[in-house]
Amino acid sequence: MYHDGTQVVHIDAINIDNVIDTVGAGDTFNGNLAAALTHGYNLKEAIYRAQFASAMKLGRKTAQKGMPYKNQLDTYIDAYEHGKNVVWKSLEDEEEYTFDKNAIS
Repeated sequence: MYHDGTQVVHIDAINIDNVIDTVGAGDTFNGNLAAALTHGYNLKEAIYRAQFASAMKLGRKTAQKGMPYKNQLDTYIDAYEHGKNVVWKSLEDEEEYTFDKNAIS
């Protein structure tokens, strides 16, 4: 939730069914929030993007390597918004990660 200057706005949380590592999830959220705001997204859109980035990080080991790149984040959000699953691979370790829309509310 956040206050937009007039009212409290609620944004649904993203449910994650397979949390691997929480270290760096807050940093991922805050970094993506700041990046989105500097790229012209409004606060609601920036929070939305930051939530997805943080959700992606929770499914990966380590803080820094677990943070998604922008193109990975864009793919994940696009797939989610179109009701699709997205599978992507880590550039460093070739581990595969699947994000299932049915596991996200």
